[in-house]
Amino acid sequence: MPKIPKEHLTKRYPESKTIRNALLKRNKLDRKIAVCEHDNIDYKSMLYLAKKSVRVIENLAAAVASLEKQNKEQKEEITTLKKRLGVMRNVH
Repeated sequence: MPKIPKEHLTKRYPESKTIRNALLKRNKLDRKIAVCEHDNIDYKSMLYLAKKSVRVIENLAAAVASLEKQNKEQKEEITTLKKRLGVMRNVH
């Protein structure tokens, strides 16, 4: 039974500007085709390495999105506290 491919990272984390910039601002001409030289690495090892790399990228993307969300919440909290402080200064 084949696995269903996951959504693209930009769709899973639509509010993350960092992930969007990291994944979508690539120029196609920058990419060079990797050539596997005979007898240096077998295809099973390359497949394993590619899968591990994708897992690492997905974990990092989740961490970045989480940090961005946390920063947004902290900014909102700071703004709220500043407003409350301004009101308290006007009262006294």
